[in-house]
Amino acid sequence: MSSISSIVSARATRNPLSADTAAITRPIWTRDRVPIQAMTPIAKGDRALVLDRFLVRPDPDEDTAYVAVREASLVNFSLTIRRSVRPDRSVAIVGGSVSMTISVSVPDTLETLAARRASWEVALEQNHFGKKTWAFRAEPRRGLDVSLELPAGVAAGVPLVATSPLAGVATITVDLTETGALTWKSALEQGAASTIAGILHVTSSALMADGVVMRLDRRPLDTPLGTLLAGRGPASIRYVDPQQSVVGKLIVVTNDLVDTITVGLRPSEGLAPASSTFGPEGGVLEVPVTAQNIDAIAIDWTTQVAFTPIGWPPIPASGRLTAANTWTEMLKPDSWVASYMLMAIPVDERGQAQPLGSVPGPAQLQGVMNFTAPYVANGLLNSAFAAEYLRPLNIALPRYPGQPFGDVVLTMFATRNGKGGSGTRKLRPEEFNVVALVYPDAHVELRTGLDALPERSSISDALRLMSAI
Repeated sequence: MSSISSIVSARATRNPLSADTAAITRPIWTRDRVPIQAMTPIAKGDRALVLDRFLVRPDPDEDTAYVAVREASLVNFSLTIRRSVRPDRSVAIVGGSVSMTISVSVPDTLETLAARRASWEVALEQNHFGKKTWAFRAEPRRGLDVSLELPAGVAAGVPLVATSPLAGVATITVDLTETGALTWKSALEQGAASTIAGILHVTSSALMADGVVMRLDRRPLDTPLGTLLAGRGPASIRYVDPQQSVVGKLIVVTNDLVDTITVGLRPSEGLAPASSTFGPEGGVLEVPVTAQNIDAIAIDWTTQVAFTPIGWPPIPASGRLTAANTWTEMLKPDSWVASYMLMAIPVDERGQAQPLGSVPGPAQLQGVMNFTAPYVANGLLNSAFAAEYLRPLNIALPRYPGQPFGDVVLTMFATRNGKGGSGTRKLRPEEFNVVALVYPDAHVELRTGLDALPERSSISDALRLMSAI
């Protein structure tokens, strides 16, 4: 006899992240074959205004104000309740599971952003930053650490967390005990989600600059679950009927370099598959499966990831949901992206970093990245880009599962003191952090953390900082 009888009511839920506001709410990538994302360090002494749930940090010299959230926001949430038939034929709740996606970016649509912009400009004028038309941009953040703290007796296992630091998004799933499921269900049904106990611990980092010295400013964004879930109600609850034993769940993590992700779930025994296509915002595809024998349930999954940069290959992947992974898997497009960090630093004749104020004349810095690999279009991706001193750049390249990473060659061109120079280096696969040292005679040296450098030097400090972020 077959161990699986049917599959019902597959459901796809997309994270409601607005692509229209990405340029303001999240640090943006260029649309090149080799995408670039610039980080603007926050100067020491820059004053931030606390405006409701936001920190707004103006840079009057650039007519730009950098915006950051003061707490995490909820992007997506669902509570699945598992029920079982007792020997006396009564139906009882035996547990459940929670899935939520949170963001540390500004969670606004174009309409709400327009209203906020107006109030922010008024606040900036009232705080003596002048009356002008400001450009509002997301404050560049790096790193994302997330953990979930629940009261004793609520969780049936350790929460599973997947982060997308480049997008500032994390997805958390956790199984609940019978007590936990009953508590959460009751709170949602009574419109009292704000009473749900627990804390979401969130930390990201901003890059701070004090002359040539940079440091990471850890930004705790710890948020009580009650605050995060306030406003959620019965519509967030889903029930697994007594005869249904398993909900297979494929969670697609947000990534701004993604065009589309097509995913499919196919239960064993040849039953009808479920499939859906997600955009960069990500989401969840779920399929409840009825069964006589839980241990026999297996759900195969497949995916095809298409990235937005021209020349990047579509990435196929597959796997299986079983009891060993609690029938849950997370697809993280970040795992198929190699992220490099580059920073140009003006140095004196001895190779010591110099503050920008001591470097005369306009700086002209250009870079060229060449990436060769058999899995990219025509075997080559290349891009030219402009750089600025002491302003780190993130550079993204594609990985392909099961194949060795390609060859990366970086060239930097510089003009200084009326002279021109350049430097070229082939980077090893593990050399993800690079500094370009520009000397007074304009010759350029490219250094990485694998080079033999003095333990105490501004260059070593910079590379250690880049490794940390």
